[in-house]
Amino acid sequence: MTRMMFAASMWLLPLAAAHAAGAEPGEYATTPGWGSLVIAETDAGRRSFVLETVGANGHMCGLEGEVEGTAAVAGIDMGEPCRMSFAVAGDRIAVRQEGGDCRWYCGMRAGFEGEYLRLPAGCTAAARERRRAAFLGAYRDGRHAEALGGMEALEAECGGFFDWLERDRAANDRAIALWQLGRPEACLAALGGTLAADSRDEASFAAALQARGMVLPPSDWESYLPIARATWFNRAECERGAGAGRAQPFPWPGGHRAAVSLAYDDALDSQLDNAIPALDRHGFKATFYLTLASDVVARRMAEWRAAAANGHELGNHSLFHQCSGSLPDRSWVVPERDLDTTTAARMRDQVLLGNVMLQAMDGRRERTFTAPCGETAAGDGDYAALVAPAFVAMKRGVGTADMATLDPHAVPVDAPAGVPGNALIARVEEAARSGGMVNFTFHGIGGDHLAVSTQAHEALLQHLADHPETYWVDTFLDIMTHVRGVQARSGDRAPRTSRPAAPVPTRSSPPER
Repeated sequence: MTRMMFAASMWLLPLAAAHAAGAEPGEYATTPGWGSLVIAETDAGRRSFVLETVGANGHMCGLEGEVEGTAAVAGIDMGEPCRMSFAVAGDRIAVRQEGGDCRWYCGMRAGFEGEYLRLPAGCTAAARERRRAAFLGAYRDGRHAEALGGMEALEAECGGFFDWLERDRAANDRAIALWQLGRPEACLAALGGTLAADSRDEASFAAALQARGMVLPPSDWESYLPIARATWFNRAECERGAGAGRAQPFPWPGGHRAAVSLAYDDALDSQLDNAIPALDRHGFKATFYLTLASDVVARRMAEWRAAAANGHELGNHSLFHQCSGSLPDRSWVVPERDLDTTTAARMRDQVLLGNVMLQAMDGRRERTFTAPCGETAAGDGDYAALVAPAFVAMKRGVGTADMATLDPHAVPVDAPAGVPGNALIARVEEAARSGGMVNFTFHGIGGDHLAVSTQAHEALLQHLADHPETYWVDTFLDIMTHVRGVQARSGDRAPRTSRPAAPVPTRSSPPER
């Protein structure tokens, strides 16, 4: 928790007490995150605690001491010790004052009584720092979808424990990732819940706070101002992007407001075990991009054929899933399947052979392709143009499809991993507002790699099923056949490319504390 020391706050010296039992060592916090409690084993075999809270106008409580059973005491050389009870109920500790002059240890507008919940392993202070560092690493490396997924997962799991500074910093982190993915409206929505959302500079921020009856003391103002400045900068960028991107809704069949492609890469067991039964329950048809050398294709051939016979699309995901081994975090790329050392001609031959194999499975000739890892730059050149004539459409890269500039052979995807159902629903709702398309590319569903939980997947499917008038859910082949038809009727046959937004300046992300 951010420490905002108020001048009147007092800190304590540890007071020795008897051996503790009851309150288990670990990190605990209130929801929202105005208070933190850390219980630890001492070298002497006792249990110590540190309790910190933040109240109004930056006033704080700070208590340190030892705990035995449900009794805790914090002491100082001057004044009377503060005596508290730590009532344990499962992973919760109810902290109450029991005696002594506890006001010694708090500012005038701070208190410490309340319920403290044990933090999940992924939400401890150290874990949150690691996860935000991972976000920043992915963002700076240009892996914006991965960065967004990580931040959404962090907020979903731990957001209830955030203090006001961490909450708004996370909102800005999510916003800049959304902007990079070409989603300015979602970027604006992410910033809309921040404290600085109703202002554009320091003067208007102060006026907005005053209108709410709020005053930030100097320490809080200084702590929040970098986040406020990031909010103003990021919002201006997203407003420009939203204004430039507004266009007439794309004409989807049946008056639908958005198209949703549900696709699943890599031919995984969890797709057959979990995804297809869920899709079939809701009557949705999806696309499964098979890595044709996968043992899951060989072992469960009859099930893939049955899926195709039931209306699902089998798409081409290459024979061997070649990705670039020179990029960060690519230790899993084996030398014989490294795109960097594979020629474009070999990739062409293998991809076209994949079409022949897929035809033997489902009897169909029309096909779509998803490039493994979204990459088509082989060792001696890009192979996309060599295979494009064989496909109705191809998925390449990550981002949001701009229907006004869409190249059917370079359709960007949204590849969620580890995100909750409400985040998936938010993405289709955004598409409905803009009249666009969502191209989900899932991997594992309730298992395997880059997984989304079965609960999150089901939440998305249920939302789509509950709004049949809004969403056209179909195979990528059928959706892109419609798109190409609309483009042909409008006379727009020239190849077009969807481009991500320009990089966000470093100053748009609040600095580390």
